[in-house]
Amino acid sequence: MRRVLAKSLLPLVVLCASVACDGSRSSGSTLVTETDAAGDTIRIRITGELGAGDMHTLVPEMEVGAEDAGEEETFGWVVSLLPLKDGSVLVFDGQANALRQFDSTGTFVRNFGRKGGGPGEFGQVNGIARRADGSVVVWDATGGRINAYSDTGAFLSTWRVPMTGHFGQNMLWSDDEGRTLSWVVLTREEKDFTRGARGVIRYDAMGAVIDSVAYPVWREPPPTLLARTPDGRGSTSFTFPFAPYNVAVVSPAGGFVSGPGDPYVFYLTDRAASKPTRVELDFAPVAISETERREHRAHVEHGLRRTDPGWTWTVADIPQNKPAYESIQVGLDGRIWVNVSTPGVEIPAAELSPVPPGRESDPRFTTRQPTLLDVFTPEGRLLGRVAVPRRVAVLAMEGDHVYAVRSDSLDVPYVVRYRVSPALKP
Repeated sequence: MRRVLAKSLLPLVVLCASVACDGSRSSGSTLVTETDAAGDTIRIRITGELGAGDMHTLVPEMEVGAEDAGEEETFGWVVSLLPLKDGSVLVFDGQANALRQFDSTGTFVRNFGRKGGGPGEFGQVNGIARRADGSVVVWDATGGRINAYSDTGAFLSTWRVPMTGHFGQNMLWSDDEGRTLSWVVLTREEKDFTRGARGVIRYDAMGAVIDSVAYPVWREPPPTLLARTPDGRGSTSFTFPFAPYNVAVVSPAGGFVSGPGDPYVFYLTDRAASKPTRVELDFAPVAISETERREHRAHVEHGLRRTDPGWTWTVADIPQNKPAYESIQVGLDGRIWVNVSTPGVEIPAAELSPVPPGRESDPRFTTRQPTLLDVFTPEGRLLGRVAVPRRVAVLAMEGDHVYAVRSDSLDVPYVVRYRVSPALKP
């Protein structure tokens, strides 16, 4: 089933006072942006508070999917979404192992490749990306290669990937110079497999390796929560609840957008013919409630004790405040979307996960965290803050359009194209 929804767009009025002024804001905003480009690093500092005019919502324009739709419009596990230059969108369904194209109205058009090991086919997909010329590349992890397709799905070429044997999602990118980039483990610590240097391999337009580049690192990782089986052959690890982590993502403008997670600072680095940029935003600390702390600790302890019944919490306790931001995404147009921390809210009793028989003692979460995304220009200027509806996972962005997966109350996934309202004015 596909739905195209009526469009309406409201104007956005923006107020700002700054040393290097970006325009004017209204509706209670007290934001001040100061830019200093005198040194070897461009420094952008944003102070004050966002007002009503800085807040934006997502309005659905097109939706594809249904529990009882046809095969092409029924999704199992939507891993990746990729908008193409003609307004269509590619959907990779990891359960069906299919890469499907839908036009701007949500009508199924064609499949790109198919499951298999022959030319233009793929097994486990580690990522998809759109190149500057509009063609599409797919990382076939099973075959240890990257396949290239035209924007109409015709198979063009393939090349080998130096790193094999690693499987994941959304680990392939492209930049404005026509290079393709794939995620890579550069070094790995023997005693703790979760640690080591990560980065990207860069390829030219023909697939020849140019070089490898490590991700910028701005902080040491938090303690690893790791349990091993008594025989030492198996292990389980958990991320440390609410700890700030080093964040690094590829930008189509070239280089990386990266930062320490806390405080609210991120950097634009390794861009061609450009000085590094440091962006800093005033951000009030978000406290972790006692309920959140207790439930997250119980969740970790329960999970690790299934591997090692004697596991105990011997590292530092969960911090008092959440990190300023949890993750960063970069749109195909280079805009930067920062997922900021928000206070936890209570989940209504009717929406709590049911307790399976015999699992009454298993921990469960009774709070959730609303999603807010701060949006910046590729140069680091704040455009506004976008509220993401509940049960919506944003996977791709371009301009004022957001491509996401919405799950209904039965966890049936739908592919949705949203537009930001009011529009984010440059």
